[in-house]
Amino acid sequence: MTAPTVEIVVDGGPGYGFGHVSRSQTLARALIEAGAQVGFTPGSELAAAALSEWPRAGGGEETLLVDLPYADDARIDAARRAGRAVAVLDHVGHAQAHLAVRTDPRPVPMAADRCEYGLAYAMIRPEILQQTPSAGDYALICIGGSDLGDLGVEAARRLAGSGLRTMLIRGPLAAPLAGAPPGVEVRTAPPDLPALMAACAFAVTNAGTTALEAMALGKAVHILAQTEAEQATADHFVELGLVLGAGLESLTPPSPQAAARTAVRARAHVDGRGASRVAQLILDLRGTRAS
Repeated sequence: MTAPTVEIVVDGGPGYGFGHVSRSQTLARALIEAGAQVGFTPGSELAAAALSEWPRAGGGEETLLVDLPYADDARIDAARRAGRAVAVLDHVGHAQAHLAVRTDPRPVPMAADRCEYGLAYAMIRPEILQQTPSAGDYALICIGGSDLGDLGVEAARRLAGSGLRTMLIRGPLAAPLAGAPPGVEVRTAPPDLPALMAACAFAVTNAGTTALEAMALGKAVHILAQTEAEQATADHFVELGLVLGAGLESLTPPSPQAAARTAVRARAHVDGRGASRVAQLILDLRGTRAS
């Protein structure tokens, strides 16, 4: 039997960050480990640069996987007309996919024959899972690849002002800082970010990939949402007790006890095996044909 083939369409950049690009690579590795052949179709030059080491898709793969921060109904419709199986991550369009997967546990309606929801599908990079977490003495602030509105800067200023050692991570798309807030250590796109995450006391992130990675490391997280969709996710996580809180107004250094309780609950929901689960769902589509 020939190996299953999968085309992954993905994008990232200013206003979007690189969360989709990061998790699609994690999923690609899981698909390859499961025996699939994978090729990428980047949606922009920035995404292409981030995926420079990966093979490009030919367009005739059996399965189309769409991981975009925007809708691409025309591509999905065309794939189904061509008889290809179609899976979409965090589907926001109206075209009917065969499978849609959303890591947010809220059952938001998605246009798909089958919809799967939950943190069990959170895709965590291997370099995160390889870390050995430790209880550090600093707050780590990382608000995605671009940090819309410089929320991270204000968060760092508040935490450092309380006397807490504070480290601000600036993503590759973040605007240059005129000057670091007093008492704040600033790192720009550090290659050792997984190790820095593993050694922090708690993390302040947006409600995307970085938050899930911190949870997988057993770190308590405070969320600063960058979009309305992220805010809805953050509010749900607060209701479930999976994060310390959400928003600048409630951001304060947590007690060690509160951080530990929250971290344990979060780690129980994000076990690091999400990529293999999603990969299996996608491979199970093999042979599916558009109706």
